[in-house]
Amino acid sequence: MNETMDLNRYLEYAPRIFVDEKEPIPFRYVGCSKYTQGESSRSFRRAYDLPSVSPDTCDVLEYAYYMDYDIQHLYELEHVWVYRDKEGAVTGAEGSCHGKYWNAMIPGVTVLEGNHVCMYAQPGKHAMAADPRYFQLMPGRQDACNRLAGTGGLDAPAQYVKDISLTPEENERVKEYIRRHFSFEPAWQFREACIEPDIYLPWQELQEKIPQLLREELGRILT
Repeated sequence: MNETMDLNRYLEYAPRIFVDEKEPIPFRYVGCSKYTQGESSRSFRRAYDLPSVSPDTCDVLEYAYYMDYDIQHLYELEHVWVYRDKEGAVTGAEGSCHGKYWNAMIPGVTVLEGNHVCMYAQPGKHAMAADPRYFQLMPGRQDACNRLAGTGGLDAPAQYVKDISLTPEENERVKEYIRRHFSFEPAWQFREACIEPDIYLPWQELQEKIPQLLREELGRILT
């Protein structure tokens, strides 16, 4: 695994991400990693089997998109993976989908502009897909953004909240904050997200930031 690759190289392959026109939750950071055959992701529960993408695939660039919120909870991390051959050509892509992942290199569907795969973020929930029509497969896609907004409260992996303790009453305030500030009706029309180059950083650096980011949001909500 190599997280120290020049971040400019990650930018050369950075996916173009399209979000709902009414999407209320911005991207905060993008954690970048590079993996080779047989290695396991440090930010997602998976190992990499590169020959399953193509015989000539030699590495994969992982982009971990951190947002302060999913429309239903505090803390959000979704992913896009870009696979390459030894010449640097893109051989495949995948997007994360609520703890799972699916193929994003689909003939006749995926748009690849140079090295940049075009991906769509599910409104409010931010699962990544090659085409927004795939979000129609997801039950509750509309209610999650309004009637069910905030239902998860603080919902982050244990390693990020080991020093954070919320009472049930405080977590109710988190839920109400999300409902009040982020509930929306998706337009199901998409625009390209503005993701500035300076928010890309090595995954290890982002991982170390996450507990403090959570504490800052909780401070904003509870004070």
